[in-house]
Amino acid sequence: MSFTLHQTGHLTMDHHSHNTSKTAKTTVETLPESNPSVRAAFIHVIGDLLQSIGVFIAAFIIFLKPECKIADPICTFFFSFFVLGTTLTILRDVFIILMEGTPRGMNFSTVREAVYKVPGVRSVHDLHIWALTANHCAITAHVATEDMAKAEELTIAVTEVLQSRFHFQMVAIQAELYSDEMLSCPECRALEG
Repeated sequence: MSFTLHQTGHLTMDHHSHNTSKTAKTTVETLPESNPSVRAAFIHVIGDLLQSIGVFIAAFIIFLKPECKIADPICTFFFSFFVLGTTLTILRDVFIILMEGTPRGMNFSTVREAVYKVPGVRSVHDLHIWALTANHCAITAHVATEDMAKAEELTIAVTEVLQSRFHFQMVAIQAELYSDEMLSCPECRALEG
């Protein structure tokens, strides 16, 4: 059981793009904290261990003082709260994935600013970031440029920045022609607030 819980494997993922000639390889370690299912199983085993310790403590108290039978529900109650507290982080991570929320540790403003820093990007809107799984994130965005002749190069550059800096596994960028009306468009400026 110890080998199963503490073994770490290495998973190599090949990321590729049809727009570039290079293929990037990323090594990801599969640790208990990287996968909610493995973390939940690990917490379950730890919870069972803690509950067993609680039962042992209660049994020992009752053995020494038979009139203290209240020790059993007290120990169960105490150790149940401890296990519940350790489960909440897993529930939060799973909830983020199910609700397709922005992953923990991903700063929306930092991602937006990185896209703005790509040469040729004049405006960014319809930016969406969500978790596909515990280890895979997706992003979609519209980027506006003044030179549509270089739209393909722009989308490649933005994609490379997002994949290399933020490790997005799925990136969908749509380039469009920039116009001054975007400065006053409520939908285009929604990201600025």
